[in-house]
Amino acid sequence: MPLEERSHVFLALVLSFSVAYTLFVIPIDISMLYLARFLMGVGLGVSQSISTVYIAEISTPNVRGNLAVIPAMTGCLGVVSCQVLAKFLEWKQLAIVFAAINIPFIIMVLLMPESPVYLISKDKIEEAHKVLRRLRGKNWNVTKELTEIKKRTEGTGSTSSKTAINDFFLPHVIKPVAIAFTLMFFFQTSGINLVLTFAPQIFADVTNIDKFLANIFLDVHFLLPIH
Repeated sequence: MPLEERSHVFLALVLSFSVAYTLFVIPIDISMLYLARFLMGVGLGVSQSISTVYIAEISTPNVRGNLAVIPAMTGCLGVVSCQVLAKFLEWKQLAIVFAAINIPFIIMVLLMPESPVYLISKDKIEEAHKVLRRLRGKNWNVTKELTEIKKRTEGTGSTSSKTAINDFFLPHVIKPVAIAFTLMFFFQTSGINLVLTFAPQIFADVTNIDKFLANIFLDVHFLLPIH
């Protein structure tokens, strides 16, 4: 997916989150809250996947693995921030705060550089060179990286590097994919999200600690493995 399309997706995400939080602020009935939660879920899933792809395309191979953790890390930071604010604000006030955050989101999306991988795939070599120079700095061998990206994008000789459905069933692809799906399946079916959803009520029933403070401590521990 070219970055122009990604930019449109990011802007659509801003609209989706803005509408969702607006529905939380002025809910007419319960169905609006369900719709708001649906929009948030869709936005979260799309934003994490597309941001991961974009990070992979603009980063260098030696740091790509480390940068891939950014969506998960920022997600945890977002959850912790929400829990901290929830201790001091009502839920409608929280919705207003998060709706306002979409304003800098729009600005940052508009300032995002084009994906050099996409530019090279469209034979926009000069533009790709400028973007890589902007991303890498003046001391980086941009010409060498352009050549490497072009080889990966177009393939060598008559072999094309375009991904086909059958490629997902290759032994060196299907094994890591199966492992990833298995890990995520058991992670989700462990009930962790259910526990996190009702964590404040659980803490209120079984401890004398402030339920919001206890919930903050619970969410902070998710940052420790990432660090």
